[in-house]
Amino acid sequence: MTYLIIAAALLPIAALVATYFYMEHQARQNDLAETLRFRAMSAVERQQALIQAKRDRAEAYAHRNDMSRLYSGWKWGYRHNPYRTRYSVAQAQYVAANARVQKLRTIIAELDGNPS
Repeated sequence: MTYLIIAAALLPIAALVATYFYMEHQARQNDLAETLRFRAMSAVERQQALIQAKRDRAEAYAHRNDMSRLYSGWKWGYRHNPYRTRYSVAQAQYVAANARVQKLRTIIAELDGNPS
C-alpha cells in the first residue's frame, strides 16, 4: 500500500519530466530540419531567409520593448503584474529570433567559405 501511494505521488512528477524531455527532443528535431532546409536553399534564397529572420527579430524586439514598457509601468509590484508572463514570453521570442539570425549567419558563412 505504501508503494502505491509513493507511485501515485511520483507519477505527476514523472509525467512533467517526460514532457520536458519530449519537448526538448522535438525542438532538436525541428532545429535540425530547419538547418537542413536552409542548407538546401540557393544563395539568393538564403539571403532572403536571412532578411526575413532579421525582420522577425526586429518585430520581436519591438514587441519586447512594448511589453517591457507595460511591465515596468505596473505600479503594484511584479507578483501581481498581469504583464509578467507576456514580458517573459516576449523576451524568449526575442532570444529565439536572435539565435535564429546568428545560426543563419553562421551557416551562410560556412557555405560561402566552402563552395561546392
